[in-house]
Amino acid sequence: MTVSIYQLYKSLPATEIENKCFHCGGSNKILVETEYLEKWYSGALIQEAFPGLTANERELIQTGIHPECWEDMFK
Repeated sequence: MTVSIYQLYKSLPATEIENKCFHCGGSNKILVETEYLEKWYSGALIQEAFPGLTANERELIQTGIHPECWEDMFK
C-alpha cells in the first residue's frame, strides 16, 4: 500500500491510499480523511474508523480487492 498525505482544498487533511488488487493486478486509489486513517492505524475497527465509506470502499483500503474481483473469487 502506498500512502501519500497532502492537503485537500488547503483545509481538509486527506490521504490518498493506493493499493494493487492481488486478484487482477489492477490498481486503485481512494481518498480518505487523514483523521479517520489515523484512527484505523491506532486499532479501531475499519467500519468504526470510516463510518462514511461503503463496505466496498473499506475493502479497497484493507486489501485492494475490487468489488468485481471479490465477486469473481467468492461466487
